[in-house]
Amino acid sequence: MSIEAGAGSATMPDMTRWWSQALADAARHSPGFPLQPDLILVYPFLAWLAAALGTAALDEAGAPAVAEALRGAGLREAEGALPLRILGPGLDPSLASAPGLLLEMGPLGPLAPAAGRDSLLLAFGQGMRISAPRGLGAGALAYLLSQARDLAQAEAASALFEALGERLAARLELDTQRRTAARETEQLQRSVARTEASLAAEAARRRTIEESTAWRVSRVALNWIGARPRLASFLRRAARLTWHRVVRPLLRRRRAEPVAIGTTAVETTFCITGVGAMVFATAPSAGLAITGLTVLEDGVRHASLAPPKLAPTTRIGRTGLAAFVPGAGAATASGALELRLADGSVIERPMPGRLLLEPREAIKAILSRLDPAADGAPALLREQILPAIEACWAMAKQAPVNVNEVVLGTPPARPGVSLVVPLYGRMDWILLQCALFSNDPGLLAQAELIYVLDDPERAAEAMKLAEVAFRVYGVPLRMLRLSRNLGYSGATNAGARAARGERLLLLNSDVLPLAPGWLDHLVASHQELPHCGALGCRLIFDDGTLQHVGMAFQPEPNLEAWICDHPLKGEAAERDRTTLPRQVPAVTGACLMVGRDLYAALGGLSEDYVIGDFEDADLCHRLIEAGHRIWYDPRVTLIHFERQSLVRIGSSEWRYALTLCNMLLHARRWRKYLQTLVPLRSGSLT
Repeated sequence: MSIEAGAGSATMPDMTRWWSQALADAARHSPGFPLQPDLILVYPFLAWLAAALGTAALDEAGAPAVAEALRGAGLREAEGALPLRILGPGLDPSLASAPGLLLEMGPLGPLAPAAGRDSLLLAFGQGMRISAPRGLGAGALAYLLSQARDLAQAEAASALFEALGERLAARLELDTQRRTAARETEQLQRSVARTEASLAAEAARRRTIEESTAWRVSRVALNWIGARPRLASFLRRAARLTWHRVVRPLLRRRRAEPVAIGTTAVETTFCITGVGAMVFATAPSAGLAITGLTVLEDGVRHASLAPPKLAPTTRIGRTGLAAFVPGAGAATASGALELRLADGSVIERPMPGRLLLEPREAIKAILSRLDPAADGAPALLREQILPAIEACWAMAKQAPVNVNEVVLGTPPARPGVSLVVPLYGRMDWILLQCALFSNDPGLLAQAELIYVLDDPERAAEAMKLAEVAFRVYGVPLRMLRLSRNLGYSGATNAGARAARGERLLLLNSDVLPLAPGWLDHLVASHQELPHCGALGCRLIFDDGTLQHVGMAFQPEPNLEAWICDHPLKGEAAERDRTTLPRQVPAVTGACLMVGRDLYAALGGLSEDYVIGDFEDADLCHRLIEAGHRIWYDPRVTLIHFERQSLVRIGSSEWRYALTLCNMLLHARRWRKYLQTLVPLRSGSLT
């Protein structure tokens, strides 16, 4: 469906009189020059106006940027041509009675009645109004203004130009993102080159050292000492005494800035409402074995779930320890830490400074303290961080949630498929998806489109874009607005509960079709493939390389877990030589078809995974456990821009740590099955 038809040919029967192919091309053309942000939405109309007039005598009055945009769009200036006065916001409205064309920039006041003048109001962005004397001529602008005397005709024309402006804004945003990605890729390549050069220099330095006479002599000496245990023991004791009595006191005298994350001190107690306390403290000595930690608060003792873990990371301190203490952390209580040592002795020390956090805030704060690459990080993550994150997420999920539904248009009464699309972060994907869905008669006939807004702060923006998408492209849709963020699983399950289709298609908002007919093919495959539980398709990046051809699992022995791997990811599409559907261990939730009743019987996506990760793999495991199969169909290809909304979530570092937490949850739940699928190496399990 074209944009013109989306505006409604029934309300604009003589549209061709002012919307020729040349004028349409001009309105759709991207500006070849820098454009002020507040003019992006109205630029398609300015480009159309420049093409419709060709030449004019410009008279600027407080809006030079608009005049430059018209010149950039191709408007030529000539003396004796039709006068065009551009009136900036806040200027004298009496100028509206000037002869010739008048272009007023918003915000707009009421238009004083002027005999013999027609006007068109573009009621979007800051607003714009163009008016001209009647009898201007037989050109496209004159005909458009005469048509605009009818309110319905004027609103339809305004909606058309607004849709073009929205599309231009989305296109410019995508171009910006592509340029940013190119710059980041170039920076990454330079960083890799620097790292490789540094590694080569380090290897050369090591070779030089190892080939030196001093190195060979020292190795001989160490081997000689190692063969004499009593002498080696004496030298170790001497080294320890030198460290504790000489070197360490000297280092303590040096002033050093405290290591911190943001404004949070190294020694901190996160007091988490309704959950407990996450204690980050400095260990009394790196050589002491600490077997337990207890928080004393107003005479009440709260013990940690497991012995605190030493955390050799600058984010906690070189000799830092971390412990999760359920039930502790009253913000107003006075307290102390009690550290139990391996020899039975107890060390008591003051409680680190307290910071009161809500559970969702605490998840990010705790994970920001973890350095996943540090020695001992896997044990710290598994024994202290993960229990705290699980408890925070369980408490956060208890908050009540309200669901408000808005229906635009008339979805099919008995849909065969319900497309469930969670929205978070970027809302402009609504326009792109609806534009492409509108060209697919099979989809419009059998599918209901359900958007689930999981970002309450952007509800107004999402509804505005949804209304524009429906008005321009004519795609009926249902918008479910959640009162709080539920994460990917919670939002998808909310959409599934509202769905009426026989099948569900879980779809990311940044997944776009290449051609019509893709949904019909998926439905046919889901019907025909034997014991089909979940069905996925080929996903590619916007540069044509592969993103998804089914998922596999690779062992990660250091974490005692499995990574969700995408075979051939980033490779050329020709590398996937599959031409017929095949069984795979799992498919991504970015595009996953499943029967609605089967989905409900299994409880939908597990909401135990924090915010989002591994829930699609978990669903596939449960489907296989119930006797169904997971299929990948390469005959359907869609574009996936992958994790575009996660830009709003924040730093990639804590998000990576969160992925590791969900990886451990996934491994704990499905360890027995995954061991039969891809065993961890012998001896890696503790």
